[in-house]
Amino acid sequence: MLPQSSIQIKEAFSKVKGDITSLKSQINSLNEEIHEIKETLEILKSLLNTSPLLQAKASLNQTQNQTDQTLRQIQTDTQADKQSQYGLKTQNNNISIGNDGVGYTKEMFKYPHFIWKSMVERGLDVFFEGFLRKESVFFDKRALQSSYTP
Repeated sequence: MLPQSSIQIKEAFSKVKGDITSLKSQINSLNEEIHEIKETLEILKSLLNTSPLLQAKASLNQTQNQTDQTLRQIQTDTQADKQSQYGLKTQNNNISIGNDGVGYTKEMFKYPHFIWKSMVERGLDVFFEGFLRKESVFFDKRALQSSYTP
């Protein structure tokens, strides 16, 4: 027969062995969950890369880049040909073209700022969802002009 202290030591080692087995089981379970999360993340990444939202955002960025290039070209053209700015007759600048006297190019420059403000206020997801449904992001001309702050 084993002395009492030997039995206690055996029981203690038995408990430690059980705890180690339990911890190994929990670690294996956590590793499986991590693996599943990684797989889910990869699937989500691939879906996001092909989503219409991302394509719409890329299209908007491309449009903005084209607008920037056009503006640079306009500025270069006007600087290169200063004589064409002045006609033989004096120009009548008081004529309204139907948009409250704001020239077309000035109106055009306001849109990118308003679009950005709309995306920030409404959130990118809401903005692009509306864009994809072909909803107008502009409510009316006065709202557009009042929202513009240079």
